[in-house]
Amino acid sequence: MLNPTNQTAGNHTSLLQHPLFWLLSALLIFRLVLLIQGDLALFYDEAYYHFWAVNPDWGYYSKPPMVAWVITATTTLFGHLPEWTVKVGASLLYFATALILYDLGKRLFDQTTGLYAALIFFSSPLVSFNSLFITTDAPLLFFWAATLWLFIKAMHSDNLAIWLLAGTAGGLGLLSKYTMGVIAVAILLFVLTTKTYRGQLAKPGIWLAAIVAAIVFLPNILWNMQHDFISLQHTSEISELGKSLFHLDKLAEFFAGQFFVFGPIAFFIFITLFFKKPQSEAHKLLLIVAVAMLAVISLQAFLARAHINWGAATYVSASLLVAYVLVSQQRKKLMTWLVGINLVLATAFYFYHPLLKAAGVEITKKIDPYHRVMGWREVTLDTKQFVKQPLDYVWVSDSRMLLSYAHYYLSDFANDQPLQLRSFNPKGTIKDQYDLKWDIGKIESTNQNFIFISEKEKSLAGCFAKFEKLGMAFDPTYPDLQRRIYVYQAQDFKGYQNCR
Repeated sequence: MLNPTNQTAGNHTSLLQHPLFWLLSALLIFRLVLLIQGDLALFYDEAYYHFWAVNPDWGYYSKPPMVAWVITATTTLFGHLPEWTVKVGASLLYFATALILYDLGKRLFDQTTGLYAALIFFSSPLVSFNSLFITTDAPLLFFWAATLWLFIKAMHSDNLAIWLLAGTAGGLGLLSKYTMGVIAVAILLFVLTTKTYRGQLAKPGIWLAAIVAAIVFLPNILWNMQHDFISLQHTSEISELGKSLFHLDKLAEFFAGQFFVFGPIAFFIFITLFFKKPQSEAHKLLLIVAVAMLAVISLQAFLARAHINWGAATYVSASLLVAYVLVSQQRKKLMTWLVGINLVLATAFYFYHPLLKAAGVEITKKIDPYHRVMGWREVTLDTKQFVKQPLDYVWVSDSRMLLSYAHYYLSDFANDQPLQLRSFNPKGTIKDQYDLKWDIGKIESTNQNFIFISEKEKSLAGCFAKFEKLGMAFDPTYPDLQRRIYVYQAQDFKGYQNCR
């Protein structure tokens, strides 16, 4: 049954009295301090999502809206600057997910299993890395865990109110990332293959949850209908299923990467469970939910490609399974090694630059995992040497990265004066939110004074009545890489048809 079966007297310690809870809390506090004191600039996806957040909608070119809503919440509370106010939602959501895992483990197994699961999840390299960056994974994993938690409670109690909450969580998960749909399929598969719960299909609860999830998700569907299902087009493009199929090397690369994503010991224990019969219905449910997600993304990797974080939701229920194995086999020492290795990996990542400097190693692009973040804040701010009053102009670019950075670092959010932006898209192919909504060729600007920015030199005299180079912003980011932004002043856009 999906209810506690292994509670013992020793498992009734107050959560606040348990040292593992304080280890979990200390890890959260450490990450928050690191964010606030670490001065880590925004990755361009974060700056892009921040632009979404100040332009609220029910959908965006590449994603549903939840990540933007999270940023709206944190920046409303803490302001838009410095950068940690954009990022902080990730750490908080991962911690909340860990607390849900604690309660799930306690309900399904015992308190120790719950604490182990929370710590395994929260110390995993995936969460350690992603806690410094706000991505769609943070809300996805939270609502994935919440949906699983509420589904289990609803199955046990058959309470319609809890079924309604489960459907709401599922719908909010779909508004976080479309892969949330995998958990619905996994839950249905569990119900169909488990005699004890097959009767739920004849009751209203599970169908009520499905209807509520669809209603919560409906605004994003309607948004996509109004925009030619652009999000699905983007999903198809990044999956690369239109290119050559069947790549064993990509599958092997993805699978090997999971040892780093979840942690080497945790992932090894998890894959050993593939070859064992589930020991309980709870065990079976968790395994189906985890394997379903991993199987879908593994298939994607085999057919075309998949980034190693795409299967992140796997490790919500996988954390519970690994914790159950360690507790049931009384492997405290192995648990110590598991968390210890994860924390060593996190420490190496968090203090990568100081460690290299202490070792006397020169930091270069080739060896720096932060290289995609470094230098862009500085070079964006350096454009102000050519444009003293950024808000007096409409900023134009063919790069969503440059537009996103310019919007974040050059806007005056304190006075509610965001930078005006336009996408330069002469080919007409929609490749980001700016092309979709802010194309200079489709939206007439009342201000015809423009600043054009590009990573490469441009000659666009035919497009504008005036197109003059102001200079090049520059940042010497690495010995082997320098950031450059070419800055032009332009006036009176004449239309793409006049570009030459």
